[in-house]
Amino acid sequence: MTTHPTAPATRSPSPGPLAQLAHAQAAAATDDPSEESLAAALAALVGHVDYPCLGARSVFRRDAVTLLVLDDLTDDGPGGDLERLTAALRDYVRDVDVDGDLVSFVACFRGPVRAGEREFEADLWAALQHLHDTDGTAWSEEVSPDPVDPHFGFSLDGTPLFVVGLHPHASRIARRAPVPTLVFNLHAQFERLRADAATDTNLMDATLECARAGVTTGEWAGALREVFGEFRAPTGVSGSVGTAAGSEELAHVRRLVADTGAELGEKLRVLVGKPGLDGHSNGAEQVAVRARDAGFEVVYQGIRLTPEQIVGAAVAEDVHLVGLSILSGSHMELVPEVLERMREAGAGDVPVIVGGIIPEADAARLKELGVAEVFTPKDFGLNDIMARFVDVIRASRGLTVGAGSR
Repeated sequence: MTTHPTAPATRSPSPGPLAQLAHAQAAAATDDPSEESLAAALAALVGHVDYPCLGARSVFRRDAVTLLVLDDLTDDGPGGDLERLTAALRDYVRDVDVDGDLVSFVACFRGPVRAGEREFEADLWAALQHLHDTDGTAWSEEVSPDPVDPHFGFSLDGTPLFVVGLHPHASRIARRAPVPTLVFNLHAQFERLRADAATDTNLMDATLECARAGVTTGEWAGALREVFGEFRAPTGVSGSVGTAAGSEELAHVRRLVADTGAELGEKLRVLVGKPGLDGHSNGAEQVAVRARDAGFEVVYQGIRLTPEQIVGAAVAEDVHLVGLSILSGSHMELVPEVLERMREAGAGDVPVIVGGIIPEADAARLKELGVAEVFTPKDFGLNDIMARFVDVIRASRGLTVGAGSR
């Protein structure tokens, strides 16, 4: 298994009620690290009304959690905590009913509590590597062992798993926990969705299982696209989104994204959303898909969103760039409100870019108000747009700009 630990974010969302709760629980866990206390603290955090992962909230609400509390995430010696984790995980993957309601496996470790994301993720990858090294079974063919592959998944006893790492100092509020924590879910929910999609089976049951597992709408849609494909209406850009067309240009952009992420110490995250009543989503979706293919982590928010919803997602996901697509002509009303709400949320340093049918005079005014870039129909080269994304992010973080320009 090839591992790629990332480094800490350079900024965090502004403290809110959920962040304050997470901070208080992390401090309390130091005083009372008992299993009962940690279980209650984690349940309270996930159950908070502002907690952004609905799947996790559902699992805890249904009490569908197998919880294991151990002492040391780095204890890889004989009879140590990682050996106990392996044994418990084997019981989990062998005993859980794949066709039944989702049950998540949650492993909490009292330590070590690292100050930064780089250190925690190094511990996480080392632990997963140890589990793999001592597994003794072949990696599941349903998932890739390479973390940079979109189809990456962990494997134990030949069973594919999704793994999420949580810790007290995560930059994203949805990735915080009172102590270092690993969450394991079966990959089978995806496979059930794909299998059902290939038949005339009603997809609602499989979809609900995905939701309970914390599967995002993007992952859900991706599984369906593998079965049904997708329709792309002509929009003046290539209809071959997510393919190897123009692979040299795309490979260049991928290097820019990877290099900038390495400099910042984390994977670049982009939010794409459409505020207002505009329902024409094709262009925004193509940008979102190409951003994903270029190596960005993409938060696609969809259509008909309020500025408040967009800003809330940007802060919760701690993105490096917010992209707004507006074709309704309401850009002079919606964009300033997004900018103002970003500042009020303590995220005024996150660059905002706008795409749409925008007159030159309006584009100039939007830049005066703080918009980093304005894209119009003349900007139809998706790879060039991705390179400009990189430049905008680099400029916002004080890095040298120009590597992405053509």
